[in-house]
Amino acid sequence: MNPSERPKGARYSARQLDDAFAGRLKISNTKKGSVARSAVNRATYVKRIARAEAQGFTRSQARGHATKGQQKISDTSFEFAAVPTTVGIVDLTVNSPKVARRVGQYLRDVQGLLEGRITPSSFQNRWKRRIRAVGDYELELDPERVLAQVFSNGPGPSERYRRIEARAA
Repeated sequence: MNPSERPKGARYSARQLDDAFAGRLKISNTKKGSVARSAVNRATYVKRIARAEAQGFTRSQARGHATKGQQKISDTSFEFAAVPTTVGIVDLTVNSPKVARRVGQYLRDVQGLLEGRITPSSFQNRWKRRIRAVGDYELELDPERVLAQVFSNGPGPSERYRRIEARAA
């Protein structure tokens, strides 16, 4: 969907919708029930749909209304290999897309640390205030320990992630 396209009957303007997509309008600077908040909600919804479709889900699954024969997004498990945690390198299975996104961001930052795109201090600053608990483990915050763990026994970045279509009930 073109971000400037408004649904028929929408109260907000195309400019407000563009501002919401650009991040100039947010939940924090709009009033609940206002026209501007409607634009923010629409932008959030469209981004969520696009993100889920990019991950291979259908539009109905992304909306949270899986049709008969389709699985819910919440029934999808994600496996991550060689994740640096406070107890060492572990393989994680995550049952939540939200937590999987956080682990993916962490692994992307670990890769940036390995490649030198992220300095150790900026890595630590990015993760010191974020939730690092994932199941029974906590993601490692110390960049020196992360590098030591990855260099000791981690696979390449393409081998770190796999999506499982349906988790066992």
